[in-house]
Amino acid sequence: MLGPSISATAKLVETDRCSGVGIDFTRLPSLSRILIDADDTAHVLLQSGRRCLTVLVSGTSVLEGPVGTTFLVEGLDGVLQAPRLMRMANVLLRANTSSADREPRQSQEYQRLRNALIALDGYHANASQREIAGVLFGKDLAEAAWRKGDLSFKQRARRAIQLGRRLSAGDYRRLLR
Repeated sequence: MLGPSISATAKLVETDRCSGVGIDFTRLPSLSRILIDADDTAHVLLQSGRRCLTVLVSGTSVLEGPVGTTFLVEGLDGVLQAPRLMRMANVLLRANTSSADREPRQSQEYQRLRNALIALDGYHANASQREIAGVLFGKDLAEAAWRKGDLSFKQRARRAIQLGRRLSAGDYRRLLR
């Protein structure tokens, strides 16, 4: 296992009754791999940048489609670790929507270029780095980071703006080769 892990149970979601509810692990942009062990526990490895989390899912197979997921906390250590792990899980799962309106998984390079173009639009519209980070990474997540003094989102927004400006200054030609 890489990085921290959290346990969960899953049960199949009836899509017509609970539209948009549940996690379709197979369609998450952060999905790195799914390993099923001999006990039918799915080891779902989620990665985004340097963030990495393994979700150990028992119950209904995550390969069957969207599943209602209950995260489990065991013991005092689990309670103490839960806030950090759930924040990480939220970041890695936040792009999840119902499987009906999901697009195919996109590469990290695609995401980086997409973010650069969105940041460039914001830059030209005189949006602040904070506003641009809110659009790129989610308003709640960016606001919380700014309040805590977490510079990672500010730096990521700044890098996206810089890449967008380089692309608009002619660096886009490199992509066409």
